[in-house]
Amino acid sequence: MIFSLDGALADTDSLHLLAFNTAFARVGLSLRWTPEVYQRLLSVSSRPQLPACYQEQVEADWSDDLLGSIEAERVEAFNRLLKERGLAFRPGVARVLQQAEQGGYRIAVVSCQTPSSVSMALESLLGSNWTSTICAVASGDGTRFSEVTSGMYQRLLHTLELPASTAVALAATTIGVQAASAVGIWTVALPSFWTESQDFSAAQMLLPHLGDEARPLLNVVGIKELNAGVLTVRAISRIRQRIGPSGRTQLTVPLRSSVRRA
Repeated sequence: MIFSLDGALADTDSLHLLAFNTAFARVGLSLRWTPEVYQRLLSVSSRPQLPACYQEQVEADWSDDLLGSIEAERVEAFNRLLKERGLAFRPGVARVLQQAEQGGYRIAVVSCQTPSSVSMALESLLGSNWTSTICAVASGDGTRFSEVTSGMYQRLLHTLELPASTAVALAATTIGVQAASAVGIWTVALPSFWTESQDFSAAQMLLPHLGDEARPLLNVVGIKELNAGVLTVRAISRIRQRIGPSGRTQLTVPLRSSVRRA
C-alpha cells in the first residue's frame, strides 16, 4: 500500500499554507495567500511549484533566486511548524495502517516534500520508530521543481520488489492519482478539504476519507463492503477484485460536505 503523505495520510496543507505565508514575509513580499487562493493553486501544480505558478497567473516579476529563496524559507517554516504543532492522521488511516501491518502488507509513502520534511512528518505521526511501519519512501529532490511523478511510484515498486498489479495507492490530489494510475496501480482517491474540487476520474475508487467511529462513511449505496461506515484493508481487496483494474466506484454523498466533516 502506497500512501501519499500530503493529504491522504494527514492534512499537511494547513501547515503548508502557513509556511508559504511565513516564507513570503521573510523574503520581503507583502503577500498572503488565502485558503481559496491556495486551493486554486493546488488544483494545477505541486506544492513546491506553487509560487512559480502564482507568479505566472498574476504576471509578477520574480527572479529564479527569489523563487528559490521562497522554497527554502517554506521548507524551514514547515519543518518548524511540524515540531511545534505536529500532525494527526486523517479519519481511518491509523486503523488501515494497523490492519495492513497485521495482514503482511508492505507500506510505502510518497511525497514531493524534502526527505527531512517527510521524515519529520512521519515521526510526528508514527513516532521515532516509524521505519518499522514504513518500508520505503519516495520524496522530493529539495528543489522548487519537485512534484509527485509516476517515476516515484515506479521506484517504490522496484524497492519493494512488487509488480504494479499487486499495489494499491491512496492519494489526495489529481497529480498523485494520475501518477499512480500511469504505472498501473489501483488507486483510491481521498480528497481533502484542500483538494475536493479536483478531478479524480483516473481513480478506481473515490472516497471523502476512510471512515472511523467518529466520522463514518455515510449514505453508501451499492458498496456492501462499506455498510459499516469504514473502509478496511479486506474491503479494499474485495472491491478491487470485484470491479477489476479498470472499474470505478464512488460514494453517492457529495464529496464537499463529507470532506468538510472529516
